[in-house]
Amino acid sequence: MDTKSNKLVLKILDTFPEAMIIADEHGIIMFANSNVATVFGYKPTEIIGQSYTILAPERHRKNSTDKITKLLTNSNTPGTYQTEAPCSHKDGSEFPAELAWALMKIDGILLISATIRDLSKRKEMEKELLRARDTAELANRAKTSFLTTASHDLRQPTQTLSMLISTLERLADTTPLQQIARGQRRALDTMAELLNALLDISKLETGAVKPKPTDFELKLTFEHMRNAFALQAQKKGIEFGVDTTRAIVH
Repeated sequence: MDTKSNKLVLKILDTFPEAMIIADEHGIIMFANSNVATVFGYKPTEIIGQSYTILAPERHRKNSTDKITKLLTNSNTPGTYQTEAPCSHKDGSEFPAELAWALMKIDGILLISATIRDLSKRKEMEKELLRARDTAELANRAKTSFLTTASHDLRQPTQTLSMLISTLERLADTTPLQQIARGQRRALDTMAELLNALLDISKLETGAVKPKPTDFELKLTFEHMRNAFALQAQKKGIEFGVDTTRAIVH
């Protein structure tokens, strides 16, 4: 490759969007593009001629050397080798990075090229997502605990109300009183159903109960609606009607 072609190739590599270095088979950096300054804080001229381990934290330099040695041992295997590893800024501070190594031969000379991507922002985003997930899970557990406690604690007063209504039903000697007692019984039954639903929801969320799809008649649901809202509608002067149906849903 002539000098003009070499300059063109180096210019193209210098515009590469990631930090990039090229080292010889001994790990000595022969080329570094301008993005090395952005990622590591070194000017390209500061690391050319240095061992590539200058870009690794001191405590990881031996491990980095071992990896390159292994890569060179398998120099007949084409392709790239991608990994995540800590790197070091010029000031010694560490950052997580994604490294992609590749082997190439030019004029019979074995060279190693590597691109390095700073993963700091991505790792911080992952941590934020994990924190958000943990917060959501904690809130969900607190909600489930509240539902379970509330449904259990409210059962006692509803049982007391049931006994009082039973007494009223026995003592009611006029039609208006009997109607009131029946209305109270329907309201209490609706309240009990709601409490049972709260408990069922908490059981479903904890995995204690597995849902079992089944067929049921819609008219039963409509009857519950009639019982739950008819009296309220009557008090507001609203006509509340429910059509009967023979539809069955799953």
